[in-house]
Amino acid sequence: MALPAGRRKATNVNSLTALVEFEAMHLAKDFNAVCENEFPARTIAEHLTRANCSMEPLDMQRRKNMLLATKATLAELKELLSNDRSPICSSRPQPILEPIVQSRLTHFSMVTHGFGSPAVLAAINAIMNWLNESVKLLDTK
Repeated sequence: MALPAGRRKATNVNSLTALVEFEAMHLAKDFNAVCENEFPARTIAEHLTRANCSMEPLDMQRRKNMLLATKATLAELKELLSNDRSPICSSRPQPILEPIVQSRLTHFSMVTHGFGSPAVLAAINAIMNWLNESVKLLDTK
C-alpha cells in the first residue's frame, strides 16, 4: 500500500491504514459475530481431544487441568482488554488502567484504527468457546 506524496508516515503502513475508525469498528463487530457464530469450537475440541488425550482417567484429568489453567489465564487478558479505554472516533473515555498499559493499548488502537483490541477480544472469545467445549467433552467421558 502506498501513501500519497506529502503524507508523513509515523509508523509502518499496513492494510488497516486505509480504514477509518468507523469502518474499523464495524469490521471488528462483524469479525466478533463471525467468531461467535461460525468458529467450530465443538468440532475442534473433539478433534484435539482425540488427538492429544488417551482418555485414561489420569490423562483426562491432566488435560482438563491444562484447559482450566488456560481459561483462567485468558480470562485475565480478556478482563484487561475489556478495560481498554482507548479513544475511538469522538469518544474519549476516562482511562482506568495503569498509564503505561493504557498508553500501549492506545498506540495499538491507533495503528489499527480501533480494530485491534476488539479483534483480539473476539479471538479470545472463540478460543474460550473451544476451551469450554473441550472441558465439557472431558466431563461427559
